[in-house]
Amino acid sequence: MHREHIDLPGKTLRPNMKRWPFSDAVRAGDTLYLAGRIGIDPATGKPPPALADEARLVLDDLRRVLTAAGMTTADLVMVTIFAPDVADFAAFNAVYLDYFDGPLPARAFLGSGPLLFGARFELTATAVTGGADAVAPFQTVDLVDAHQDRVQSCSVAFRQFGGRRCFAGRIRTVRTLEDNALLREVLGTPGDGAVLVVDGGGSSRVALVGDVIAALAIASGWSGLLINGAIRDVARLATLDIGVKALASNPMKSAKNRIGEVDVPVTFGGVRFAPGAMLYSDEDGVLVSDAPLF
Repeated sequence: MHREHIDLPGKTLRPNMKRWPFSDAVRAGDTLYLAGRIGIDPATGKPPPALADEARLVLDDLRRVLTAAGMTTADLVMVTIFAPDVADFAAFNAVYLDYFDGPLPARAFLGSGPLLFGARFELTATAVTGGADAVAPFQTVDLVDAHQDRVQSCSVAFRQFGGRRCFAGRIRTVRTLEDNALLREVLGTPGDGAVLVVDGGGSSRVALVGDVIAALAIASGWSGLLINGAIRDVARLATLDIGVKALASNPMKSAKNRIGEVDVPVTFGGVRFAPGAMLYSDEDGVLVSDAPLF
C-alpha cells in the first residue's frame, strides 16, 4: 500500500529538538491519519485566553492539514477531542459546527490529563478520500447508454497519467500555448472539485503540468486536469490522488509569461468545453454534459 507523509511548512523546532518526532499526517491508500492538533497562538507560543479562540486555532490547523492532503472537512470520518476539563464541551461545539456544512463525522470528546503547553483541547482525526462531496463512482459507457442524447464524447486519444483514474467535476478552462503561468495561477485557487480543461493547442513540445503543479491542484481541491498538451514527472503523477489526462509527456519546461485566457469555451476532439458544464472521465474516454447526469 502506498504511503505519503504530509508535513506543514514553517514549523519551528523547540530547544534540543533535531526534528519534529512525528508527521502532521500520513496517507495510507485512501485513508488519512492526522496527528494531534492543539491551538497555539504563534505570537505567544501559548494557547489564547479565550476557549473559542483556542478551538478556532485547533480547527484552522486541522483544515490546513486536510488542504495539504487535497481533502476537506467533508472527508472526515472520525474526530476525537481530548480535554482536561469536559465542562469545555459546549464552548468547543459552538466553534466546531462552523467548520461543517453537510453531514458530520463520527466524534468522541474525552476527558484527559494535562495537555502539552497548557492546551485545553487536542484533536486527532481520520479522513477518507471521497467524503460527502465526492462524485459517485461511474463508468462513461454506462453514462452513454443512459444519456446518449445529453453527452458529447471527446475523440482525442488522451493518456492517463494521474493516480485517480476516474474523475468528474464542473469545467473550468485555460487556453494557452506552451506557457503554464496562467494555469498554475488558476490551480492555486479553490477548485471545489472542478476539472481544469487546458487547451494547449495540442503541442507536446513542452510540459504544461508536472508534479509540483499537480500537488498544488490537489491542495486546492481540484478533481482532475484534462490537458490538450504535454505533462512531465510521469512516475510521480501516477502516485498522486488527482485525475490527469494529457496527450504525451516531455521533460522540457514551459514558458512563464502568463499568456492565454481563463474560463473561455475551448474546443478540441469534436467537443466544446464550456465553463460550468460537467466533465466525466475514466479509462474509456471523456464525456461532457451541460448538466449533472447523476
